[in-house]
Amino acid sequence: MKRRAEQGSMQTQGEVQELLLEELLRTAFPFDVIEEVGKGVRGADCIQTVRNNFGQECGHIIFESKRTKDFSADWIEN
Repeated sequence: MKRRAEQGSMQTQGEVQELLLEELLRTAFPFDVIEEVGKGVRGADCIQTVRNNFGQECGHIIFESKRTKDFSADWIEN
């Protein structure tokens, strides 16, 4: 119980993980736009708008991060 109490809520852990992902992407790709997806919105955690050397939009990458032991195919839409 002590370990679980120190661990914090799952929601808080997920929010911290999303913020770290966004910061990592902003650092690695400074010319791209990294947008947070609001809480409670179904789908991605963040969206990366990829830009070329001229600042033109080339596409989007959608990120969803999970901390889990097992992968579930239900997380992916076909």
